[in-house]
Amino acid sequence: MDISAEQINRILTEGKEAFHSEKDDVLSVGLRVSQYINVRLKKACRKLGVSFWQYLLDRISKRNEMPLLSEIIHSRANAL
Repeated sequence: MDISAEQINRILTEGKEAFHSEKDDVLSVGLRVSQYINVRLKKACRKLGVSFWQYLLDRISKRNEMPLLSEIIHSRANAL
Protein backbone atom coordinates (compact mmCIF):
# COMPACT_ATOMS: atom_id res chain seq x y z
CA MET A 1 0.00 0.00 0.00
CA ASP A 2 1.39 3.37 -1.02
CA ILE A 3 0.37 6.55 0.69
CA SER A 4 1.64 9.98 -0.15
CA ALA A 5 2.77 12.69 2.24
CA GLU A 6 -0.20 14.75 1.08
CA GLN A 7 -2.62 11.96 2.04
CA ILE A 8 -0.99 11.61 5.47
CA ASN A 9 -1.23 15.36 5.99
CA ARG A 10 -4.93 15.33 5.03
CA ILE A 11 -5.65 12.40 7.38
CA LEU A 12 -3.91 14.17 10.26
CA THR A 13 -5.49 17.60 9.77
CA GLU A 14 -8.88 17.13 8.13
CA GLY A 15 -11.96 17.15 10.37
CA LYS A 16 -10.08 18.14 13.51
CA GLU A 17 -11.89 21.46 14.08
CA ALA A 18 -13.69 20.19 17.19
CA PHE A 19 -10.38 19.08 18.69
CA HIS A 20 -8.79 22.47 18.05
CA SER A 21 -11.81 24.27 19.48
CA GLU A 22 -11.69 22.16 22.65
CA LYS A 23 -7.92 22.71 22.91
CA ASP A 24 -8.43 26.47 22.67
CA ASP A 25 -11.13 26.35 25.37
CA VAL A 26 -8.95 24.30 27.71
CA LEU A 27 -6.04 26.69 27.17
CA SER A 28 -8.22 29.70 27.89
CA VAL A 29 -9.59 28.24 31.13
CA GLY A 30 -6.15 27.03 32.16
CA LEU A 31 -4.67 30.50 31.74
CA ARG A 32 -7.47 32.10 33.78
CA VAL A 33 -7.14 29.54 36.57
CA SER A 34 -3.35 29.76 36.67
CA GLN A 35 -3.53 33.55 36.99
CA TYR A 36 -5.96 33.14 39.89
CA ILE A 37 -3.70 30.58 41.58
CA ASN A 38 -0.65 32.77 41.00
CA VAL A 39 -2.36 35.76 42.65
CA ARG A 40 -3.50 33.63 45.59
CA LEU A 41 -0.02 32.17 46.03
CA LYS A 42 1.52 35.66 45.95
CA LYS A 43 -0.91 36.86 48.62
CA ALA A 44 -0.24 33.85 50.83
CA CYS A 45 3.53 34.33 50.55
CA ARG A 46 3.22 38.02 51.35
CA LYS A 47 1.09 37.33 54.44
CA LEU A 48 3.58 34.71 55.64
CA GLY A 49 6.60 36.90 54.94
CA VAL A 50 7.96 34.49 52.32
CA SER A 51 9.52 35.67 49.06
CA PHE A 52 7.11 34.59 46.33
CA TRP A 53 9.87 34.37 43.70
CA GLN A 54 12.23 32.39 45.94
CA TYR A 55 9.39 30.05 46.88
CA LEU A 56 8.36 29.57 43.25
CA LEU A 57 11.95 28.91 42.17
CA ASP A 58 12.39 26.44 45.03
CA ARG A 59 9.27 24.50 43.97
CA ILE A 60 9.96 24.60 40.20
CA SER A 61 13.61 23.55 40.63
CA LYS A 62 12.45 20.76 42.99
CA ARG A 63 15.13 21.72 45.51
CA ASN A 64 12.44 21.83 48.21
CA GLU A 65 14.73 23.71 50.58
CA MET A 66 11.90 25.95 51.72
CA PRO A 67 9.04 24.52 53.77
CA LEU A 68 5.63 24.23 52.16
CA LEU A 69 3.32 27.16 52.86
CA SER A 70 0.94 24.75 54.56
CA GLU A 71 3.75 23.68 56.92
CA ILE A 72 4.48 27.32 57.79
CA ILE A 73 0.80 27.97 58.48
CA HIS A 74 0.52 24.82 60.59
CA SER A 75 3.60 25.61 62.68
CA ARG A 76 2.46 29.19 63.28
CA ALA A 77 -1.01 28.00 64.28
CA ASN A 78 0.53 25.55 66.77
CA ALA A 79 2.67 28.34 68.22
CA LEU A 80 -0.42 30.37 69.17
